[in-house]
Amino acid sequence: MGGNSIVMGQKGVTNVRFADGTHYRYCLPTYKLGGTVYGERSIEGHTNMYFEDITNNRCGWVIVNTHKVHGYLFKSETGRKDEIIGIIYDPTDGTCTSDKKFLSKSGLTFKDINDITNVQTKLVDIAGSWLSSLEIDGETVWDINRHIPHRFTPVMENVAPSDSRYRDDMLWLRRGYQGIAHQWKVKMEQQQRHDRKLR
Repeated sequence: MGGNSIVMGQKGVTNVRFADGTHYRYCLPTYKLGGTVYGERSIEGHTNMYFEDITNNRCGWVIVNTHKVHGYLFKSETGRKDEIIGIIYDPTDGTCTSDKKFLSKSGLTFKDINDITNVQTKLVDIAGSWLSSLEIDGETVWDINRHIPHRFTPVMENVAPSDSRYRDDMLWLRRGYQGIAHQWKVKMEQQQRHDRKLR
């Protein structure tokens, strides 16, 4: 935690085992929330994502922030804070990593794919931005403009009569009568103000 920022995220490794025996483990990145005291609010990736397919002995790294500042007196910047780059690969020594290295903070903070030293065969390239799109081996697998998430559909069975979906203004609005809906909304707000005065 800095004077104007907070680093947050899930710590540790998550293991996933499927019924067929396939075993994966991964480590999620941490994020840095800036502008907590002053200045503009920002969020950026702070560490990287790491994945292991333990069953098939494959590894993957995803760098979630490629932004780098070079120099001291004359500064220059490369990369973007929202950029994602990564690879999936077969490791040179037959295992992805030891638990000690996997859990170490220093192993999760590099900014360049070339810093990964145990790559025997690169299988897949990962590129994109966590704000717009993700490509795996040149194929777009997610695009914010094309892949719209499913909206939550509320369950209508066994709903209490006091549920907000049964408010008179909402019922009239749903039927397309905005004027009547507005009148009911005003009535409800007046009743709420009256109730508040009585408290």
